[in-house]
Amino acid sequence: MPRAGRPGVGALFLSIVLVVMAFGPLAGQGLDQEVRYSARDSIRYDLSLQTVYLFGGATVKYGDITLTADRLAYDLKNEEVRAFGAPDSMGTVVGKPVFTEGSHTIESDSIRYNFTTKKALIRNVRTEEQQAYVHANVSKRQPNEEVHSKGGMLTTCDRPRPHYHFKVSRMIVIPDDKIVAGPAYMKVGNVPTPLAIPFGLFPNKPRGASGILIPTWGESEQLGFFLLNGGYYMPLSDQVDLQLTGDIYSRGSWGARAFTRYKQRYRYNGSLDLSYNNLLNSDPDFPDFSEQRTFFVRWNHLLDPRASLTDRFSASVNVGSSQYFTN
Repeated sequence: MPRAGRPGVGALFLSIVLVVMAFGPLAGQGLDQEVRYSARDSIRYDLSLQTVYLFGGATVKYGDITLTADRLAYDLKNEEVRAFGAPDSMGTVVGKPVFTEGSHTIESDSIRYNFTTKKALIRNVRTEEQQAYVHANVSKRQPNEEVHSKGGMLTTCDRPRPHYHFKVSRMIVIPDDKIVAGPAYMKVGNVPTPLAIPFGLFPNKPRGASGILIPTWGESEQLGFFLLNGGYYMPLSDQVDLQLTGDIYSRGSWGARAFTRYKQRYRYNGSLDLSYNNLLNSDPDFPDFSEQRTFFVRWNHLLDPRASLTDRFSASVNVGSSQYFTN
Protein backbone atom coordinates (compact mmCIF):
# COMPACT_ATOMS: atom_id res chain seq x y z
CA MET A 1 0.00 0.00 0.00
CA PRO A 2 1.60 3.32 -1.00
CA ARG A 3 2.42 5.80 1.78
CA ALA A 4 0.74 9.17 1.80
CA GLY A 5 3.12 11.95 0.85
CA ARG A 6 4.13 14.62 3.37
CA PRO A 7 2.62 18.08 2.93
CA GLY A 8 4.74 20.45 0.91
CA VAL A 9 6.58 23.39 2.42
CA GLY A 10 4.15 25.85 0.80
CA ALA A 11 1.08 24.16 2.32
CA LEU A 12 2.71 24.05 5.75
CA PHE A 13 3.64 27.74 5.57
CA LEU A 14 0.08 28.65 4.53
CA SER A 15 -1.33 26.72 7.48
CA ILE A 16 0.95 28.55 9.90
CA VAL A 17 -0.08 31.92 8.44
CA LEU A 18 -3.77 31.09 8.82
CA VAL A 19 -3.33 29.96 12.42
CA VAL A 20 -1.47 33.17 13.30
CA MET A 21 -4.15 35.28 11.60
CA ALA A 22 -6.95 33.41 13.35
CA PHE A 23 -5.61 33.53 16.90
CA GLY A 24 -3.15 36.41 17.03
CA PRO A 25 -3.32 40.18 16.72
CA LEU A 26 -2.87 41.91 13.42
CA ALA A 27 -0.27 44.67 13.30
CA GLY A 28 -1.38 46.78 10.36
CA GLN A 29 1.11 48.35 8.03
CA GLY A 30 1.74 51.91 9.09
CA LEU A 31 -0.40 51.56 12.24
CA ASP A 32 1.13 52.22 15.63
CA GLN A 33 -1.11 49.71 17.44
CA GLU A 34 -2.40 46.22 16.82
CA VAL A 35 -5.78 45.55 15.25
CA ARG A 36 -7.56 42.67 16.98
CA TYR A 37 -10.68 40.93 15.74
CA SER A 38 -13.00 38.10 16.74
CA ALA A 39 -16.33 36.57 15.76
CA ARG A 40 -18.84 34.31 17.48
CA ASP A 41 -19.85 32.21 14.45
CA SER A 42 -17.05 32.04 11.90
CA ILE A 43 -14.08 33.78 10.29
CA ARG A 44 -13.22 33.42 6.60
CA TYR A 45 -10.03 34.59 4.90
CA ASP A 46 -9.71 35.60 1.26
CA LEU A 47 -5.96 35.66 0.59
CA SER A 48 -6.34 36.94 -2.97
CA LEU A 49 -8.26 40.02 -1.75
CA GLN A 50 -6.34 40.23 1.53
CA THR A 51 -9.65 40.49 3.36
CA VAL A 52 -10.95 38.88 6.54
CA TYR A 53 -14.71 38.23 6.81
CA LEU A 54 -16.25 37.89 10.27
CA PHE A 55 -19.75 36.51 10.90
CA GLY A 56 -21.96 36.69 13.99
CA GLY A 57 -21.09 38.89 16.95
CA ALA A 58 -18.08 40.29 15.09
CA THR A 59 -15.70 42.73 16.79
CA VAL A 60 -12.69 44.74 15.64
CA LYS A 61 -10.57 46.68 18.16
CA TYR A 62 -7.85 49.25 17.57
CA GLY A 63 -6.63 51.33 20.51
CA ASP A 64 -9.69 52.89 22.15
CA ILE A 65 -11.81 52.19 19.05
CA THR A 66 -14.23 49.25 19.08
CA LEU A 67 -16.52 48.35 16.18
CA THR A 68 -19.13 45.62 16.60
CA ALA A 69 -21.67 44.26 14.11
CA ASP A 70 -23.18 41.03 12.86
CA ARG A 71 -21.02 41.23 9.71
CA LEU A 72 -17.54 42.71 9.38
CA ALA A 73 -15.11 42.77 6.46
CA TYR A 74 -11.54 43.85 7.24
CA ASP A 75 -9.37 44.88 4.28
CA LEU A 76 -5.79 44.16 5.42
CA LYS A 77 -4.14 45.98 2.53
CA ASN A 78 -6.00 49.28 2.92
CA GLU A 79 -6.54 49.01 6.70
CA GLU A 80 -10.27 49.54 6.24
CA VAL A 81 -13.19 47.82 7.92
CA ARG A 82 -16.81 47.65 6.75
CA ALA A 83 -19.65 46.79 9.12
CA PHE A 84 -23.25 45.73 8.47
CA GLY A 85 -26.23 44.14 10.17
CA ALA A 86 -27.96 40.99 8.88
CA PRO A 87 -31.64 39.98 8.59
CA ASP A 88 -32.98 37.40 11.03
CA SER A 89 -35.58 34.73 10.29
CA MET A 90 -38.34 37.37 10.37
CA GLY A 91 -36.49 39.68 7.99
CA THR A 92 -35.60 42.21 10.69
CA VAL A 93 -32.04 43.52 10.48
CA VAL A 94 -30.15 42.73 13.69
CA GLY A 95 -26.58 43.24 14.80
CA LYS A 96 -26.34 46.75 13.33
CA PRO A 97 -22.92 48.41 13.67
CA VAL A 98 -21.94 50.17 16.89
CA PHE A 99 -18.80 52.33 16.73
CA THR A 100 -17.25 53.34 20.07
CA GLU A 101 -14.29 55.64 20.58
CA GLY A 102 -13.58 56.45 24.21
CA SER A 103 -16.91 57.48 25.72
CA HIS A 104 -18.53 58.41 22.38
CA THR A 105 -20.82 55.84 20.71
CA ILE A 106 -22.40 55.86 17.23
CA GLU A 107 -25.12 53.44 16.09
CA SER A 108 -25.88 53.10 12.38
CA ASP A 109 -27.03 50.85 9.54
CA SER A 110 -23.55 50.61 7.99
CA ILE A 111 -20.06 51.95 8.67
CA ARG A 112 -16.87 52.05 6.62
CA TYR A 113 -13.85 53.14 8.66
CA ASN A 114 -10.21 53.53 7.66
CA PHE A 115 -7.69 53.07 10.47
CA THR A 116 -4.97 54.98 8.60
CA THR A 117 -6.89 58.12 7.57
CA LYS A 118 -9.31 57.94 10.53
CA LYS A 119 -12.16 58.78 8.17
CA ALA A 120 -15.53 57.04 8.15
CA LEU A 121 -18.62 56.89 5.95
CA ILE A 122 -21.73 56.22 8.03
CA ARG A 123 -25.31 55.65 6.90
CA ASN A 124 -28.38 56.26 9.06
CA VAL A 125 -26.44 57.26 12.14
CA ARG A 126 -28.00 57.55 15.60
CA THR A 127 -25.99 59.00 18.46
CA GLU A 128 -26.50 60.75 21.79
CA GLU A 129 -24.65 64.01 22.29
CA GLN A 130 -24.41 66.11 25.45
CA GLN A 131 -27.85 67.73 25.22
CA ALA A 132 -29.53 66.17 22.18
CA TYR A 133 -30.02 63.05 20.10
CA VAL A 134 -28.70 63.19 16.53
CA HIS A 135 -30.12 61.21 13.59
CA ALA A 136 -28.51 61.58 10.16
CA ASN A 137 -28.99 59.98 6.75
CA VAL A 138 -25.39 60.09 5.48
CA SER A 139 -22.43 61.17 7.60
CA LYS A 140 -18.70 61.53 7.09
CA ARG A 141 -16.45 61.36 10.13
CA GLN A 142 -13.32 63.47 9.80
CA PRO A 143 -9.85 62.78 11.29
CA ASN A 144 -10.47 65.50 13.91
CA GLU A 145 -13.59 63.54 15.05
CA GLU A 146 -16.04 66.06 13.59
CA VAL A 147 -19.06 64.43 11.90
CA HIS A 148 -20.46 66.17 8.79
CA SER A 149 -23.97 65.01 7.91
CA LYS A 150 -26.52 65.52 5.16
CA GLY A 151 -30.19 65.19 6.06
CA GLY A 152 -31.23 64.34 9.59
CA MET A 153 -32.89 65.27 12.86
CA LEU A 154 -32.02 66.96 16.16
CA THR A 155 -34.19 66.20 19.18
CA THR A 156 -34.27 65.80 22.94
CA CYS A 157 -36.68 62.85 22.60
CA ASP A 158 -34.94 59.52 23.20
CA ARG A 159 -37.33 57.44 21.06
CA PRO A 160 -35.99 55.76 17.88
CA ARG A 161 -38.78 57.62 16.09
CA PRO A 162 -38.90 60.88 18.07
CA HIS A 163 -42.21 62.55 18.88
CA TYR A 164 -40.73 65.92 17.89
CA HIS A 165 -37.52 67.10 16.25
CA PHE A 166 -35.75 69.74 14.21
CA LYS A 167 -35.54 68.55 10.60
CA VAL A 168 -32.16 69.71 9.28
CA SER A 169 -30.64 69.76 5.78
CA ARG A 170 -27.01 69.71 6.90
CA MET A 171 -25.19 69.68 10.20
CA ILE A 172 -21.74 69.41 11.74
CA VAL A 173 -21.30 67.75 15.12
CA ILE A 174 -18.20 68.98 16.94
CA PRO A 175 -17.65 66.71 19.97
CA ASP A 176 -17.76 68.45 23.35
CA ASP A 177 -18.28 71.84 21.68
CA LYS A 178 -21.29 72.57 19.47
CA ILE A 179 -23.66 71.34 16.76
CA VAL A 180 -23.98 73.57 13.69
CA ALA A 181 -27.17 72.97 11.69
CA GLY A 182 -29.32 74.61 9.05
CA PRO A 183 -31.67 75.23 7.50
CA ALA A 184 -33.94 73.57 10.05
CA TYR A 185 -37.61 73.52 10.98
CA MET A 186 -39.58 71.97 13.82
CA LYS A 187 -41.75 68.89 13.26
CA VAL A 188 -44.17 67.30 15.71
CA GLY A 189 -44.45 63.69 14.65
CA ASN A 190 -44.60 63.96 10.87
CA VAL A 191 -46.35 67.36 10.90
CA PRO A 192 -44.16 70.41 10.10
CA THR A 193 -44.62 73.58 12.16
CA PRO A 194 -43.93 77.26 11.29
CA LEU A 195 -40.97 77.26 13.69
CA ALA A 196 -37.94 77.43 11.36
CA ILE A 197 -34.37 78.77 11.46
CA PRO A 198 -31.94 79.36 8.57
CA PHE A 199 -28.96 78.55 10.77
CA GLY A 200 -28.50 77.35 14.33
CA LEU A 201 -25.84 76.68 16.95
CA PHE A 202 -26.79 74.05 19.50
CA PRO A 203 -24.64 73.57 22.64
CA ASN A 204 -22.77 70.28 22.84
CA LYS A 205 -20.82 70.74 26.06
CA PRO A 206 -21.63 69.49 29.56
CA ARG A 207 -21.88 73.20 30.48
CA GLY A 208 -20.77 76.62 29.36
CA ALA A 209 -21.59 76.63 25.63
CA SER A 210 -23.89 79.17 23.96
CA GLY A 211 -26.60 77.77 21.74
CA ILE A 212 -30.25 77.06 20.97
CA LEU A 213 -32.25 75.08 23.53
CA ILE A 214 -34.51 72.53 21.81
CA PRO A 215 -38.10 72.73 23.15
CA THR A 216 -40.00 69.80 24.60
CA TRP A 217 -43.26 68.78 22.90
CA GLY A 218 -46.39 67.55 24.64
CA GLU A 219 -50.14 67.94 25.08
CA SER A 220 -52.32 69.49 27.79
CA GLU A 221 -56.03 68.71 28.06
CA GLN A 222 -56.86 72.36 28.82
CA LEU A 223 -54.20 74.24 26.85
CA GLY A 224 -53.69 71.99 23.82
CA PHE A 225 -50.42 70.93 22.22
CA PHE A 226 -47.34 72.74 23.45
CA LEU A 227 -43.65 73.43 22.97
CA LEU A 228 -41.92 74.17 26.29
CA ASN A 229 -38.56 75.62 27.28
CA GLY A 230 -37.30 76.45 23.82
CA GLY A 231 -34.87 79.34 23.65
CA TYR A 232 -31.23 80.30 23.97
CA TYR A 233 -28.49 79.77 26.56
CA MET A 234 -25.57 82.18 27.04
CA PRO A 235 -22.62 81.99 29.46
CA LEU A 236 -21.98 85.70 30.13
CA SER A 237 -18.77 84.98 32.04
CA ASP A 238 -17.17 82.30 34.18
CA GLN A 239 -19.38 83.47 37.06
CA VAL A 240 -22.69 84.34 35.36
CA ASP A 241 -24.93 82.66 32.77
CA LEU A 242 -28.31 83.51 31.24
CA GLN A 243 -31.09 81.32 29.86
CA LEU A 244 -33.97 82.83 27.85
CA THR A 245 -36.84 80.44 27.13
CA GLY A 246 -40.45 80.51 25.99
CA ASP A 247 -43.54 78.30 25.90
CA ILE A 248 -46.28 78.26 23.26
CA TYR A 249 -49.60 76.38 23.19
CA SER A 250 -51.86 75.53 20.27
CA ARG A 251 -54.88 77.24 21.92
CA GLY A 252 -53.17 80.61 22.28
CA SER A 253 -51.43 80.45 25.66
CA TRP A 254 -47.79 81.43 25.96
CA GLY A 255 -45.05 82.14 28.46
CA ALA A 256 -41.60 83.70 28.69
CA ARG A 257 -38.79 83.22 31.20
CA ALA A 258 -35.37 84.67 31.99
CA PHE A 259 -33.18 82.67 34.36
CA THR A 260 -29.68 83.64 35.45
CA ARG A 261 -27.21 82.06 37.85
CA TYR A 262 -24.21 83.69 39.46
CA LYS A 263 -21.37 82.38 41.58
CA GLN A 264 -18.28 83.86 43.20
CA ARG A 265 -16.07 81.03 44.37
CA TYR A 266 -15.70 80.78 48.15
CA ARG A 267 -17.92 83.86 48.61
CA TYR A 268 -21.53 83.45 47.42
CA ASN A 269 -23.86 81.97 44.78
CA GLY A 270 -27.44 82.46 43.72
CA SER A 271 -30.04 82.71 40.98
CA LEU A 272 -32.69 85.11 39.66
CA ASP A 273 -35.77 83.79 37.87
CA LEU A 274 -38.27 86.07 36.03
CA SER A 275 -41.34 84.52 34.41
CA TYR A 276 -44.52 85.74 32.71
CA ASN A 277 -47.39 83.52 31.55
CA ASN A 278 -50.62 84.24 29.70
CA LEU A 279 -52.84 81.16 30.03
CA LEU A 280 -56.10 80.83 28.08
CA ASN A 281 -58.56 78.18 29.21
CA SER A 282 -61.16 77.13 26.65
CA ASP A 283 -62.16 79.30 23.66
CA PRO A 284 -62.96 83.04 23.94
CA ASP A 285 -66.36 82.43 22.31
CA PHE A 286 -67.39 79.85 24.96
CA PRO A 287 -69.02 80.82 28.28
CA ASP A 288 -66.46 78.86 30.32
CA PHE A 289 -63.54 80.87 28.89
CA SER A 290 -61.01 82.29 31.34
CA GLU A 291 -57.68 84.06 31.04
CA GLN A 292 -54.94 84.15 33.66
CA ARG A 293 -51.87 86.40 33.54
CA THR A 294 -49.08 85.73 36.03
CA PHE A 295 -45.75 87.37 36.73
CA PHE A 296 -43.21 86.02 39.21
CA VAL A 297 -39.79 87.02 40.52
CA ARG A 298 -37.78 84.41 42.40
CA TRP A 299 -34.39 85.25 43.91
CA ASN A 300 -32.16 82.93 45.89
CA HIS A 301 -28.84 83.96 47.42
CA LEU A 302 -26.47 82.00 49.65
CA LEU A 303 -23.29 83.11 51.36
CA ASP A 304 -20.52 80.52 51.14
CA PRO A 305 -19.64 79.27 54.68
CA ARG A 306 -15.96 79.63 53.78
CA ALA A 307 -16.38 83.38 53.22
CA SER A 308 -16.77 84.08 56.94
CA LEU A 309 -16.35 82.10 60.12
CA THR A 310 -19.03 84.09 61.94
CA ASP A 311 -21.54 85.39 59.39
CA ARG A 312 -24.27 83.20 57.95
CA PHE A 313 -26.58 84.73 55.34
CA SER A 314 -29.10 83.38 52.89
CA ALA A 315 -32.08 84.90 51.11
CA SER A 316 -35.08 83.46 49.30
CA VAL A 317 -37.53 85.93 47.76
CA ASN A 318 -40.70 84.99 45.87
CA VAL A 319 -42.85 87.85 44.58
CA GLY A 320 -45.65 87.54 42.06
CA SER A 321 -48.94 88.84 40.77
CA SER A 322 -51.87 87.16 39.11
CA GLN A 323 -54.77 88.59 37.11
CA TYR A 324 -57.80 86.47 36.36
CA PHE A 325 -60.39 87.29 33.66
CA THR A 326 -63.60 85.50 32.68
CA ASN A 327 -66.44 86.06 30.22
